[in-house]
Amino acid sequence: SMLKLRKSFTTVKLALLGLLVGLTARDAYAGANKKPRRFIVYKKKSAYSSVNYSTTGDEMVQVSRKQVVELNDDTTWRKELSKHQTNPQVEHIEEDLIMKRLSNDTYFSDQWALSRLRATDIWNTYNTSAQVVVAVVDTGIIKDHEDLSHAVLPGADFISDAGMGNDGDGRDSDASDPGDWVNSSDFCYQGRNEDSSWHGTHVAGIIAAKRNNNAGIAGLSDNVKILPVRVLGRCGGFTSDIADAVRWSAGLPVSGMALNQNPARVINLSLGSPGTCGRTMQEAIDAAILAGSVVVVAAGNDNQDLDYQSYTPANCQGVITVGATNDNEDIPTYSNYGSFVDVYAPGGDDWFGAVLSTYNQGSRSPSGDSYQGLNGTSMAAPYVAATVALMMAVNPNLYPLQYRNLIKQNSEQKTSWNKNMSFQFLDAFDSVGAAQAAQPDDRYKYIPSEPVISGGVGLFKPSTEDGGVGCGTIAIIGADGGDGPGGPGQKASFLLGLLIAAALGLRPPKSKKRS
Repeated sequence: SMLKLRKSFTTVKLALLGLLVGLTARDAYAGANKKPRRFIVYKKKSAYSSVNYSTTGDEMVQVSRKQVVELNDDTTWRKELSKHQTNPQVEHIEEDLIMKRLSNDTYFSDQWALSRLRATDIWNTYNTSAQVVVAVVDTGIIKDHEDLSHAVLPGADFISDAGMGNDGDGRDSDASDPGDWVNSSDFCYQGRNEDSSWHGTHVAGIIAAKRNNNAGIAGLSDNVKILPVRVLGRCGGFTSDIADAVRWSAGLPVSGMALNQNPARVINLSLGSPGTCGRTMQEAIDAAILAGSVVVVAAGNDNQDLDYQSYTPANCQGVITVGATNDNEDIPTYSNYGSFVDVYAPGGDDWFGAVLSTYNQGSRSPSGDSYQGLNGTSMAAPYVAATVALMMAVNPNLYPLQYRNLIKQNSEQKTSWNKNMSFQFLDAFDSVGAAQAAQPDDRYKYIPSEPVISGGVGLFKPSTEDGGVGCGTIAIIGADGGDGPGGPGQKASFLLGLLIAAALGLRPPKSKKRS
């Protein structure tokens, strides 16, 4: 027995050695291209004029009660964070998380999602000609696409980091998408170059591609106007930029930006990251809802139960959180799920068909118009956003939470074989009919909860069920430029550990199937 015990200790030590080697490989894999850490500091009202946050190595990105602070020296980050947290004049502090994109018309017959949502019945039954503005808060847009040019309004670029913006400057009024490709010199590089996603253009087409124009596809609500708001560039986008974009989209003032002259009644966020809903994002969403906007958010593509795993802004108060379904009317394996998900809509998968929408031929910079099938909760969310726009077209007078409630009440209950659960599938036709018959109900006036004093730590990168271009939400990358769960470096570490274990004659435990 003593010999067996010694062998067990030896096995444990060798396994730990394998893990250590794997982690070292992961850190080496991350490379030297690190992004400076940013956090958001809220000063107390009494300290507006007295607090000076200009410390060595810090860069003040904006000056107001809410300040974004960037630390160029990563080794001092925790020390500086502790200093700000203990400052009696500071009310709240959270990390500025990077979020990522969580993907007689020629191809009308290929748009299986429209038949699932009874789109033709909607168009033939209801007068939805009223032009509702829908903000696509995403990677920007290819404005002159043949299927979208009719719908695109002047938008804005809210990416404050010029390197991530990939356009040579910071915030401005140009929402066009220059491409969000990634190469080996970028801090989020994970071992392979990535082509531009044209994610915002794909999302916009699902909502508003021109119908009956002898070209391309049809959007579910092609009479709407698209307000393109660029927040995601190379490697993603910061929470502080996305939150400001949400406010601006709703017609609210944002320092340094001209007031939006076309306030959006619907705001689509096909993006996110693991983590709790921080105060910065929640307050922006609260303000947008109080201004009359409905905020629609993708649930994420990491096959996580949101009752146990936090994803933001999918877990923020007041939003419509959307999971994905496939052409087989099931929840695909990649989609997040749980009670936080309000409704499921077509998101596609590789087995039963992707969601076809507007795209671009360019691998990096914009080239010619094209159409592409993508999968993800990023594709499901705009179908819900388009449905809300149709509901507003027949009745613009309801409360934001009332539209959300009508969608949930009129959804169709289905059973998922993949998830072994029941779920609510979007019934766009019945939702529009219910909205037309409804009257404003004061019970749905929005009352924000107390601010959520929390915030995660990490940078984020896209992840889909097949490891391709990301849509919706994501897998985490550590804030030091390394990987978190699901990142390629961690996968390399895991595989290296398995190789060492195999050399030792060890076997991993059998995985347990989720019930």
